[in-house]
Amino acid sequence: MSSSDGSLSEVRYNHSGENGISALPSSMRKTTKTTKTTIDYRTHCLNLNDFQRAAKLVLSKTLYEYLSSGTGDEQTLQENQFAFQRYFLRPRVMRPVGKISTKTTLALGNKFFPVNMPVFISPAGLHGLCDPQYGECATARAAAKANILFGLSVSTRT
Repeated sequence: MSSSDGSLSEVRYNHSGENGISALPSSMRKTTKTTKTTIDYRTHCLNLNDFQRAAKLVLSKTLYEYLSSGTGDEQTLQENQFAFQRYFLRPRVMRPVGKISTKTTLALGNKFFPVNMPVFISPAGLHGLCDPQYGECATARAAAKANILFGLSVSTRT
C-alpha cells in the first residue's frame, strides 16, 4: 500500500479501476461509485493495529479480509498475536533522549547489513493486489529509502 511514487507517507487507493484494479478478480473489486481515500500514516498510525484499521478504510472489503486473514482455522495467526501480546516495552523515564538511534547491524548467515532499524519486511507476495501498478517494486523502493531489509517472495507478480 503505497502512493504512486513509492513512498509510504500516504496510503492511496482508487477503487474505480484507474490504477489497474480491474485486473483483480471481480470479488476483490469494489463495484460502487469511485471512492478515494488518503491516510497520512505519520499522524494516524502509531502501531500495527492502526495500520490494520487504515488498510480496512482503503481496501475493498474482500481484499482486506483476504489479506488480514490466516489459513484454515487461523490458529497460527492467533498464536502469533498472543505471542506478541506477551512482549512489553519498558519505558525509561528521566533519561537523556537527544541521541537515541535505532540503527544496528543485522546478521543473516555470514553477511552483515547495516540498517536504520531492526525491521525486516518479510516475503509475502501479491503486493500487486494492493498496488496493481507498482506492487513489490513500491515496497522495495520504500524499504531502500528507509534503509531496512526487504525479502522478495517467489509469489511476486511485478
